[in-house]
Amino acid sequence: MAYWLLKTEPETWSWDQQRKRGAKGEPWTGVRNWQAARNMKTMKNGELAFFYHSGKSGASSESSR
Repeated sequence: MAYWLLKTEPETWSWDQQRKRGAKGEPWTGVRNWQAARNMKTMKNGELAFFYHSGKSGASSESSR
C-alpha cells in the first residue's frame, strides 16, 4: 500500500471543504508541478493520504483514505 503526502493551502482549499465533498471527492486542479500531478494520477482509492496545510493560518494536518 502506498502512502501519500498532500500539501494544500487552506485559503485555497481547506480540509473542511474536502470533508464536505465526501466520498465523491473533488478534482484537484491547478497542480503546476509535473511530478506532483503525475503522482496524483497514480493514486488509488483506499491508499492513505496525509493532508498538510500551511500558509497564513499555521500548519495543521489530517489523514484520509
